[in-house]
Amino acid sequence: MRRIFIFTIALFHFVSLCSQKKHINDSFNYQIREALGDINNDGIADKAEISMDTLHETRPLKLNVFVSQPDGTSILFFSGTDMIQAMYPQELNGEYNGNQIPNVSIEGGKLQLEFYVKGNALYEFIYTNGVFELIHFKYVNWDGRNITETTFNLLTGKYVSQSEIHETSEVTQTINAKIIINPLPVLKNFKPFQYNLF
Repeated sequence: MRRIFIFTIALFHFVSLCSQKKHINDSFNYQIREALGDINNDGIADKAEISMDTLHETRPLKLNVFVSQPDGTSILFFSGTDMIQAMYPQELNGEYNGNQIPNVSIEGGKLQLEFYVKGNALYEFIYTNGVFELIHFKYVNWDGRNITETTFNLLTGKYVSQSEIHETSEVTQTINAKIIINPLPVLKNFKPFQYNLF
């Protein structure tokens, strides 16, 4: 009888630990952003959302993309935390990262993520061949003196960057280049400004 009692206690403790771990992993319980639109061009509205884990001390953020089905259900097609830095990341010793939470939208069949990191950056991804590929990047930055605007069409390779003095509009630097990226970067494991060009 004592063995059964000890076994029952041990089993209860194990189940409790597993359920707590699952709860911690699935605690992105606060939705911050939501976007609706047809992302896979099937005529049915899909959804993208950004949620925060309010229970974890670093306040990580997660992007989820749900693809709607003809029967009215939706499937979670993409889920990731890599591309959005936590609000209080460990690499900053738990200090606030200083960035706004990015915006998410779906326009013209494109998933758009707008980040406010060292300026304003807009990343456009298109759903193709079962993945989201980066096709366009736009970035505007002001360093206190110069405004720099950069656009990069990854489909054509056209890269344009121009800097001008804010007060006088005098152009101080212009770059026009053709840069081919093959294969295109995908949303999985993507991080903003992970590369020099985008």
